[in-house]
Amino acid sequence: MPLRSLTLGLVWVPSWKLSRRRDLQKFMMLQGKLYSRFLKLLMCSEIKEMIKETKDEKKTKKVEVMTKTSKTQRKANISKGVVPKGPKIGGGGGKH
Repeated sequence: MPLRSLTLGLVWVPSWKLSRRRDLQKFMMLQGKLYSRFLKLLMCSEIKEMIKETKDEKKTKKVEVMTKTSKTQRKANISKGVVPKGPKIGGGGGKH
């Protein structure tokens, strides 16, 4: 296989070095793209976790509020107690 070469400006560079350089550049570009995709996925997963955490916090707050309201309702029912009704007066109307 003959060695071909290209001249770049005034510097003589063998063609295999140019192809190696191109391959390295392609590889680096691919690595950069893969890294950026990885970062996007990582950020998406972090965002999902943050959303999940906020949902969990909202649920816990809701449960706390519900327990507080149920406790206050129980206290209100206990404090009122059962008030006995007086005797009926009047007989209820009858038929017309």
